Amino acid sequence: MKHTLTIRAEDYDGLRALLTEPPALEAAAYLLCGQSVTAAELRLLARAVVPVEEHDYLVREPDRLSIASRSYAAVAKRAAADGDSVLFVHIHPGGRGEFSRQDDREEPKLMQFFAERAPNRLHGSLVLGGDPEFEGRVWAAPGWAPVERVRLLGDRFRFKDALPRPTLYPTSLTGRCGPSVPTPNGSCGGSTWELWGWAGQAPPSPSSSAG
Repeated sequence: MKHTLTIRAEDYDGLRALLTEPPALEAAAYLLCGQSVTAAELRLLARAVVPVEEHDYLVREPDRLSIASRSYAAVAKRAAADGDSVLFVHIHPGGRGEFSRQDDREEPKLMQFFAERAPNRLHGSLVLGGDPEFEGRVWAAPGWAPVERVRLLGDRFRFKDALPRPTLYPTSLTGRCGPSVPTPNGSCGGSTWELWGWAGQAPPSPSSSAG
């Protein structure tokens, strides 16, 4: 099945503007999305852009981002109440719109957290950058399925197609919640969430895993 994202052009432009202020630092937000399903396609329909609040950034650098768990826990609660999917969005400032190795290691744990807190919905992530402009994926355990197209709705339709990716590619998730994210109640998620951009591909520090 093909997976796509549909979003109003003004919301997409506003999202990029939000994530590039200030321009030299990584930033993140969430898209809350409805779903439309046909035999051939599952469309995520963006309903709301939810920025990560400034006080929820524990680390914010050009190639590194750490977010307090209260941020994504609140979004998961809202998504569960409204029956929405969550698309986690971040930007690689001055870099490529492609997932880094650190993204690949850490994001499955966040997707598992969303799946537990807002079940029976598809969740995913989107990274923005320069060339390519974006890469998106949805969590289809035990792996990812790519978001193949972004539709922008405005005075006219605009389409942004992703670079070709495998239909389903594996995850580095180890065990149910990953190797380093146990919590007292046994669910996934820790006190922080950390990502590194392409410029941060050196071996991560001991604090780089959520936990």
